[in-house]
Amino acid sequence: MAYAKKLGVPKVVCDSSGNAGTSIAAYAARADIACEVYVPEATSEKKIQQIRAHGADVFKIAGSREDTAAAAAKAVLGSGAFYASHVYNPLFYEGTKTYFFEVFEQLGKMPDNFIIPVGNGTLLLGAFRAFEQMMKWGAIKKMPRILAVQAENCAPIYRAWANGDTNVSAAENKGTAAEGIAIAAPARGRDILAAVKATDGDIITVNDEQVQSAREEMAAFGFYVEITAAANYAGYKSFIKKCPNLVEQVHVMPLCGAGIKSS
Repeated sequence: MAYAKKLGVPKVVCDSSGNAGTSIAAYAARADIACEVYVPEATSEKKIQQIRAHGADVFKIAGSREDTAAAAAKAVLGSGAFYASHVYNPLFYEGTKTYFFEVFEQLGKMPDNFIIPVGNGTLLLGAFRAFEQMMKWGAIKKMPRILAVQAENCAPIYRAWANGDTNVSAAENKGTAAEGIAIAAPARGRDILAAVKATDGDIITVNDEQVQSAREEMAAFGFYVEITAAANYAGYKSFIKKCPNLVEQVHVMPLCGAGIKSS
């Protein structure tokens, strides 16, 4: 959004399952830039209300998350608007990598592992770029492991990982409450697989029952998060079960969405 402001564009367009759209709408309002957000028809109404609260126009698209991305891309063509979404815009990864810089700054070191939810892989690829830079600077001597989490009912990246593939083929989205990571055909699947492999990481899936249980458990800890965010903690529990020695290590996971966004 800072770059869009620098270019002096009159309007930004993005597609989102809700959370990125909210952020873009908020920053667009701050930058005094018009904003259009394209969301899947099934997006939580509370997320849509939050986007509209920032003054953005919301367009609900019937069909898949990929249909929504296509509608946003079509809207940009010939309009003079700036494509601000995270599916294709490379600047988005330059933004997400700062999350990992801040973790390093606040902890005074890098954790052993980052547990990262994966749909389009924006946060994960930002992580890998941050690690590469920090290695180059000499700030860290070893990359943290990326432990990626996908929803069981929409897991094209996990399927490719489990099969030892280097490319990701589109999968069927069978429906999941973790709408924020329900991406059946991630545009940068090959890059995601390579990043996880380069950090000696791993990828698992969690089902909706595990996610809901994790959400309730986190609320008892004092963290009320939306369903997609709870997938991270469900993933943590599954990784610990898979590799018990991980319990002795330091993990960091994002809790990006407030619980009031999900029913």
